[in-house]
Amino acid sequence: MSRSNLEVVKKVLQEESELSFVLQDSEKKLYKRTEKGIAPMMVLLETGEKPFAGGVIADKVVGKAAAFLAVYGGATALYAGIISTPALEVLRSFGVDCEYDKEVPFIENRTKTGGCPMEKAVWEVTSAEEAYGILKKKVSK
Repeated sequence: MSRSNLEVVKKVLQEESELSFVLQDSEKKLYKRTEKGIAPMMVLLETGEKPFAGGVIADKVVGKAAAFLAVYGGATALYAGIISTPALEVLRSFGVDCEYDKEVPFIENRTKTGGCPMEKAVWEVTSAEEAYGILKKKVSK
């Protein structure tokens, strides 16, 4: 995937303010989602088609949970408006090209009273497969 593909999804995310997530798959098909958190990634991963494989992602906020989902799905590059340091470490350790606007120590929960529960759920995890399993159970509750 070229840097130009990453620019495409980044531009779509920035221009269409209602979007939270944009994916361009390996065949250049665009997937646009508006759900919050990791929901857009989980929805696409649950189709079983592996739409991330060879694709590029643009997401407004990427914590460690979302980073593991990008890796699990086979994304090659990712842009984040805001990214946590642990998410950046995951993406770099798995060779996912990454671009972002702002790095933060952790992702806050929606009420700004602590850390994101999804990021916390995989804080100590090192495997994308294990993270996906944990997140799938957490989302289904």
